[in-house]
Amino acid sequence: MIEELEKVYKYKYMLVSKEVYSYSGKLFNDTVYTHEKNKLIPLKKDKPTSIYGGYSSEKSAYMVIIKILKKNKSNIYKVVGIPEIYSEKLEKLKLDDTKTYVEKFREIINKQLNKSEINNYSIVLDKVMYNQLIFENGEWMTLGSSKERHNAKQLVLENKIIAILDEESRRAISRKDGISSELDMVYEQLINAIRKDFPLYKKYIETLENHKDEFRQLPINSKYDSKGKKSGDGKFDIINDIITGLHANGTRKDIKILGLSEFGRFKSVITFSENAKLIYQSPTGLFERRVKLKDLSK
Repeated sequence: MIEELEKVYKYKYMLVSKEVYSYSGKLFNDTVYTHEKNKLIPLKKDKPTSIYGGYSSEKSAYMVIIKILKKNKSNIYKVVGIPEIYSEKLEKLKLDDTKTYVEKFREIINKQLNKSEINNYSIVLDKVMYNQLIFENGEWMTLGSSKERHNAKQLVLENKIIAILDEESRRAISRKDGISSELDMVYEQLINAIRKDFPLYKKYIETLENHKDEFRQLPINSKYDSKGKKSGDGKFDIINDIITGLHANGTRKDIKILGLSEFGRFKSVITFSENAKLIYQSPTGLFERRVKLKDLSK
């Protein structure tokens, strides 16, 4: 039994499956911004943003994927959000008036496109759920929103690293001779893992490499003042923050000592190539169907 468990621990790919869903709830992001911020949504019709400020963005009920035709270039596939404020009306129109539904649907999409895109796109998928699994160029990701990707690949640590980081033995191991250099080795191993298995995180590699000396100079454990507030970072906590930012979800960490802000967050306009694959999984993740975007747009 122990040998079988050790064999499983050494697997380099851990099966991860998540429930896909559409959003239903608040219409806007909670934060209200001052009038100094551009492109705000009014709090109410009679409250202009120039005086009262407003919301920065609407909450999306679900996403769509459109194909944008590019002259003399490869077509791109773009993710666009469908705001919750329109979702109920769209569902009703879809049943009662198909023509009006299509017109309204495109009108909502057009608001999120630039002039060159509005007349050059077709709808590939009219409903893409949150947590939809997608694979492209070695990157495993899920959709956290129309502008946010989440890592979908689980980090697998070697047994010797797990032993070093184990919470139960942490106090005892921190007194062991050489533990500081062992933590330096763990830091190096994490960089190597990102370089080899996490292409989604490639933008962080240079920063992590450039801060090796800062990490080596840290104490083993974080320091706290008399009130229990952290006053200085330690190697154990920094490594734990890096591992947390590598989780297969939307967790992000600010690691200031390493010059990292929101480590693990991937927020930008989301586009794919025609070879990106949408992966539809069973609840267990044991069964799946993979479809390339180019095959959906034929």
